[in-house]
Amino acid sequence: MYLHQNCFRPITLLTAAEALEMSQYQLSRLCNQQIGMGFNAYLKFLRITAAKRLLVSTDWGITQISSSQ
Repeated sequence: MYLHQNCFRPITLLTAAEALEMSQYQLSRLCNQQIGMGFNAYLKFLRITAAKRLLVSTDWGITQISSSQ
């Protein structure tokens, strides 16, 4: 849930792990086990999915979406 809510903020494995009160190793392992992809790949997936949703549901262009997030 944390990644979904913060996916457009500057976020790293370290900052996410600190926010979730776990180690970087634990978060990385959790992503790989539960999601089936690494932290950075999942974060990119979330960002792309959110951008695609905005492209479909608004009249915003790619430039506006990328700069508004």
